[in-house]
Amino acid sequence: MPVEVDLLLLPNVVEGRYDWMSRQHEALMVPVPRLVTRALKTWHDGLDVSTVPNCGIGSVALEVLALAAHQQLRWQQKWQGYSRKDSPKVYQARLFQAALSLLVEAVEEGRVVTVDAGTWGSPRSPLDYQHCWAADPVKIIHPIDPTCNLAHQRPDKPTAQWQAVAAEAKELLDTFRTGTLGEVLGRLGPAMQLQRDRERAAWDRRLRLVLTSPDGWGTTAFRR
Repeated sequence: MPVEVDLLLLPNVVEGRYDWMSRQHEALMVPVPRLVTRALKTWHDGLDVSTVPNCGIGSVALEVLALAAHQQLRWQQKWQGYSRKDSPKVYQARLFQAALSLLVEAVEEGRVVTVDAGTWGSPRSPLDYQHCWAADPVKIIHPIDPTCNLAHQRPDKPTAQWQAVAAEAKELLDTFRTGTLGEVLGRLGPAMQLQRDRERAAWDRRLRLVLTSPDGWGTTAFRR
């Protein structure tokens, strides 16, 4: 019985012989979206240990949301003739909110989240491959392989809590728009505590390595 199969040949355009997929990923994730991605992941992990246990949302999907929001903001600035340049911290805050908005649109409005990957992506539009993922309720398309929906629910993974996470994103966005700084920080409390715990654990590991190393208090001591 014949089976239809989609084959997509992707160019290997990154220098070097090894780990070319990781290199392509690094090339796409420019510094500002990378920082915001870390913030999204920390927010997500905070939900995971508080209001939305077992979120089930992969980190790569969050990376694509941040990168898609970054491209969206840049295009908006270009076409609207936006000449004033935000400070890095202001832009990071805007990008974080744009990524949250994109997540809500993807979950509640069925928006297809895509990224222009340039020479690393397919020469065709990601929408040309929608027959591969049109039935999925949430669609966050891999920048390099447009046949792959990063939000697709795999049977061997916990069920992703997209609706609950989107509801939390909406509440956080409302707090950004109408709340005080204290209220924003309050909603980010679990994520901030988790980040502090991780930093403290990492520092403890470094300290133990120093204290138990043959060099003892040598030149590597307390190098952060």
